[in-house]
Amino acid sequence: MNSIIEKITLYDFFGYLIPGSVFMSLLSVRIIQEVGSGVLTDLQNFKSQLTVFFLLWSFLSGLILSELARVISDVVDKLGLKNKYVDSVKDTANIDEPMLKEAMQKSKLAENGDNIQYADLLKYLPMIYGAVQSDEKYKRLHNYASSEIMYKNLTVAVFLGGIPEILFLPQKLQGWSMKGIFVVWILSVILLMHRYYRFRIKKSVYSLIWFVEKYQNCSTVEGEAGN
Repeated sequence: MNSIIEKITLYDFFGYLIPGSVFMSLLSVRIIQEVGSGVLTDLQNFKSQLTVFFLLWSFLSGLILSELARVISDVVDKLGLKNKYVDSVKDTANIDEPMLKEAMQKSKLAENGDNIQYADLLKYLPMIYGAVQSDEKYKRLHNYASSEIMYKNLTVAVFLGGIPEILFLPQKLQGWSMKGIFVVWILSVILLMHRYYRFRIKKSVYSLIWFVEKYQNCSTVEGEAGN
């Protein structure tokens, strides 16, 4: 029970609170620029209340960002990334269809495991992950899942939170200063997006490997896939 509570807490912290805090911080900078730094002096006596308010709104923002990120991810998958994603998982995991079908049959995740193909992998991966992550033997998988959702939500947080900053940069910033800030913003979004995709692949690959290992007792599968 303590292990489950710990996992939920870490998942919430990395998946929602951190991205939400980044988003709220970017918005706060924008608000302070508008109303003036003098407002900070006026709020000195409300540090505790503001901290609680900030954390609550950060968590709520993280939940909203997560839903937006999920919708965007689903749209991108439908536009063509799905096949690339499935191929990457398949090639990295190095597991053929007969092994996958046998594991699906033994786990009873699908009514007819013989009909399972790699093309259906995206549909079954959440169930495969659920069947494995609850096993203490494979607890490392939770770290990959936490990193995946954190970077996915951070991508959306930095992208959306950076828009007001870019659109309303101080007029005293001209030329290369404005271009530099814009470039840093774009590169940050791209880097976070790359990290998200990397951990998405990693979580899916190890989910698949350990799923087959769990239900087929294939102790050599993980070694074949490499790190």
